Amino acid sequence: AGDAPEADSWIPVYPGADWHEREAWEMFGITFRDHPNQVHLYLPSHFEGNPLRKDYPLLARRVKPWPGIVDVELMPGEDDADGDEAAGDES
Repeated sequence: AGDAPEADSWIPVYPGADWHEREAWEMFGITFRDHPNQVHLYLPSHFEGNPLRKDYPLLARRVKPWPGIVDVELMPGEDDADGDEAAGDES
């Protein structure tokens, strides 16, 4: 995965960048050098990982399959996997 992304802090130039840098650090794992207050904004302090990174595992998708994948309806004219077909044509 490579080294963790790192950048210089913009806070000495733009003090309003404080929360933006903290959020980027918390959600994406981007470390800002010389950031004066790099603490969590949204997540608990004991939270591990960066939830907006693509490599972060989504537990909900492991526990419960994505909707629509499990309950697939058959197209008209397709055979049922169980072999349950209509009894035949009535004339």
